[in-house]
Amino acid sequence: MNIAAPSVYSDNSSIVAIIGAGPYGLATAAHLRAANVPFRIFGDALSFWRGNMPVGMKLRSPWVATHIADPGSRHTLDVYYKQAGMDVPKLLPVENFVGYREWFAQRIAPDLDTRSVLRVDARDGGFRLVVEDGDTFFAQRLVMASGLLGHEHRPS
Repeated sequence: MNIAAPSVYSDNSSIVAIIGAGPYGLATAAHLRAANVPFRIFGDALSFWRGNMPVGMKLRSPWVATHIADPGSRHTLDVYYKQAGMDVPKLLPVENFVGYREWFAQRIAPDLDTRSVLRVDARDGGFRLVVEDGDTFFAQRLVMASGLLGHEHRPS
């Protein structure tokens, strides 16, 4: 298995499109890449955590619940801390949590497309995605991993 294999087709189509680059979107990307399923992932990796949590905050979730799932557990929080030469803290600082997520994204989704997806249409047995600059992409399957923001409004 080549974890760094290209994840997108050159003709702006893929088998799977993932909208969202938080923990669930990145975990989905890790599993698809390990299964050699072509995908394209859109989003700003952990923008919610970077932009909405107070500096110096410590996570209350248990260490084991803070890992992003990946086949083979090669990109766990333990591996990140070991490679960074850091001691495991009693409570995880939010800055280290964000650093771990960015480290994970660089390894699993180095081709992360940070543009926003503005529109999704069901079309031709799949989905047509339109991103902020007008580019369009087609995917046979769609994973919505949109995260914590935006749930206060449900589009019609």
